[in-house]
Amino acid sequence: MIRLLFLVLLTTSVGSARAGASASPVGDCSTGENARSVVGVYPTDPLVLNCEIARLRIRRNASEVGVSQWDLLVELAFAVQSGRSADVIRLGERWLAGEVAPASANAAQVTFAVARAYWRLGRLETARALLKPLRDEATEDYAPVDAMSYAIVAHLSPTVATGEAKPMPARRNDAGFIAVDGRIGEREASFEIDTGAEISAISASLAAALGVVPVADVPAFTVLKGASDAGGYDEVSARLATASKLELGGVTVENVAFAVLDDAELISPEYVVLGTPVLRTLGGVTWRDRGREILLGEPMQAAGCARARGDLYWADDLLKAAVDVRGERVPILLDTGAANSEAYASGLAHYAPKLKKEYSLRTPRIGRIRRVAVGFGGERVIIRNMTVWRGGPSLGGPYNAFLLGEEIVRKFDYFALDLRSMTYVADKRVAAACRRP
Repeated sequence: MIRLLFLVLLTTSVGSARAGASASPVGDCSTGENARSVVGVYPTDPLVLNCEIARLRIRRNASEVGVSQWDLLVELAFAVQSGRSADVIRLGERWLAGEVAPASANAAQVTFAVARAYWRLGRLETARALLKPLRDEATEDYAPVDAMSYAIVAHLSPTVATGEAKPMPARRNDAGFIAVDGRIGEREASFEIDTGAEISAISASLAAALGVVPVADVPAFTVLKGASDAGGYDEVSARLATASKLELGGVTVENVAFAVLDDAELISPEYVVLGTPVLRTLGGVTWRDRGREILLGEPMQAAGCARARGDLYWADDLLKAAVDVRGERVPILLDTGAANSEAYASGLAHYAPKLKKEYSLRTPRIGRIRRVAVGFGGERVIIRNMTVWRGGPSLGGPYNAFLLGEEIVRKFDYFALDLRSMTYVADKRVAAACRRP
């Protein structure tokens, strides 16, 4: 669970959405409390954003004329969350051109969203031309774009993947995480699949052994690593590096960016952490047989094989979904790089206030909620003990209620994340015929 330390995140207040709006991808707008929140260009709250999208659609269906700058920003945020690069470019350029109103607040975030969309589509010159003014206005006290995200777009080529994915046997390593074997270059390596890592990570000693090369002229930057004893993240220094090629389960991935950390900063420095940028390039990941087998790439799931289906969202490069917790619809961070699932008091107060009676605010580690039922579409699983922290994840603000860790994968016979369609499919028991692509 490696996070980037974002230095700037401009936000804009959102008013309450209309109750009873037409169905949106996650939840509906019947709970007005969900809409009294904050959303930025990279919204961390998919429920709020969906309420705003539903409100826009209602207004347009009613033939109400006029589109405000805020309406355009909301649609841009929805495109960012859904991973639609072409729409990010189309909407972002309209916004930056001042088509609706003069662009001012959020300009840096919109510019970077458009630049990164161009970069992902391979239009590097256009992306880098957009980035240059952002770096020119940076000072020691103000950075419109975090250093590492800028460096990746400015210095590296997009990650690309070729080949046909094949199922890989997986195992639990000494730290308790699910791991698979592969290669970096010509050398063998072991990998942890981490949906909570915004960049792939590697220890300094392993990087040297595997030929993962530091990027010249890029200074060290700060990342947020793991959960500290206070339930947050620790700031650590990292260097940007790149691997020209890695091979996993029949797939070859090229131009892979890594954050190189000191060995002591990683729980398992002998393992490579494979983050969401690689998973996004591959199109998804599937865990089968309760994590004993992994398939990298866009899931190939026969219709009717799994009962639980739902939508996924990007908050920056963090993967989120909306699930049901004791009758409440809440957004969660899906983090297979976390050993255990967690809850955060500020998010619980916002989304699931009924749970407050089950813990007390005495220490940073408040206590535990026992037997938390989490609903994924048509399936429900039980988290037996969930630690509750006073604060919340540093990326996500007060509106993250839960983080679901690696244990969630082991509760399903089939758990697939499709990062092309941004949906998940899961089932606790599937027929043997459904276990093979």
